[in-house]
Amino acid sequence: MIIIGVDGADYNIAKNYFDVELLEVDLDPKNTATIWTSYFSGMMPSEHKVFGWKSVIGSPAEVDFIWNHGDWTVFAAPVCMPPLCINCSTSDYHLKTDENSWINCYESHNTDHFAGVIRAIDTASHSRPREEALKWYEKVFEIVGEIKWDVLISDHGFKNFNLRKGNEDHSEHGIIKGIDVNKASEFVKKIKTMMKTME
Repeated sequence: MIIIGVDGADYNIAKNYFDVELLEVDLDPKNTATIWTSYFSGMMPSEHKVFGWKSVIGSPAEVDFIWNHGDWTVFAAPVCMPPLCINCSTSDYHLKTDENSWINCYESHNTDHFAGVIRAIDTASHSRPREEALKWYEKVFEIVGEIKWDVLISDHGFKNFNLRKGNEDHSEHGIIKGIDVNKASEFVKKIKTMMKTME
């Protein structure tokens, strides 16, 4: 199983760069720490209690992640601060100007499963005008196109750019590809089922 996360990728923009479906992000609060914790643990926010960054800064969230089941390589999982990197020689969390570290990590993984998140779109959307953030959509989806993934998903979209207002910037228009779900909560349930089959 190869799960690729694209942090902050809004469907209304992403569909112009890559063939994706609309994912309704029905988890709250709509922030990176909360939603990726749900995606990678199969737990709803009310279960894992990660409602923001404060609870995970300095150490990984104390929940049972999918990579505790089976043989996984994990790259730049946002639910872990500092960045968690298993079986990899790099941990370039934000994918800055050089995407080689992310690609190298993917290409060098020798485990049965891989989970990785690219955060460049989210970072650009929070800190740059919309026109500049769009350049990162093109760059990130070029990278995604080089990877043989099973599931492509985002944690939320964006309604405001370059404002740094946290959750207020986020929208419920995420992206999904490779798995038949329409809502983020449905994806969480799929992960929970997957974890049980790996035991």
